[in-house]
Amino acid sequence: MAHTLHSLPAILRPFHRSRQWPALTHVTLAFRQVVRGPAIRPGFSIPDSRRDWGKRQSRRNRKEHAVNPSNASAQPPRIVVGVDGSEASLNALRDAATLAAGLGGSVDAIAVWEAPTKPSSYQALGIGNFAEGAQQVLDRALADAFGGIVPAIVSARIEHGSAAAILTEASRGARYLVVGRRGHGGLMGVVLGSVSAASINQAHCPVIVVK
Repeated sequence: MAHTLHSLPAILRPFHRSRQWPALTHVTLAFRQVVRGPAIRPGFSIPDSRRDWGKRQSRRNRKEHAVNPSNASAQPPRIVVGVDGSEASLNALRDAATLAAGLGGSVDAIAVWEAPTKPSSYQALGIGNFAEGAQQVLDRALADAFGGIVPAIVSARIEHGSAAAILTEASRGARYLVVGRRGHGGLMGVVLGSVSAASINQAHCPVIVVK
């Protein structure tokens, strides 16, 4: 196929005049330089729609990655802590809040109460409404642990049932489960329950035991 002088890229025109064509590798490199466009062809510009496509696609991918519920790493870490009013549980509550603040996460403080099985225990405790009593213990624990100013990252709730079962279930999707080494014994232990070895062995996340 014959080429006129004007039909050839400018970089190849000297070779056309002299009839001395360079090696094939040189010609290939020359064409590569020509098709790169903006660097050697003045006035040529890439349309905005093409130039910004990569940036838009990257932003779209990041957005989809962030809102995907299946992506655990995109969710703020949640730390579950068992509270029964004991000194060990107060330490666990403080340590959980410190850990959550460092991770940019939140604390889910849970107090679990379980009604006594013997009627005599009701009279000895002097608590008519066990849920109300558990809430009072939880409120007092939060005040004692944080000096009356509960961090915004800490949410608290009471649950009725087995402490081991409830904390084990709450540990699903959590980053850590934090518990005190020793909970309340005696009647208070009956009301709020203490974290047993079962909750540690069955938890769905790493467990931190605080003295």
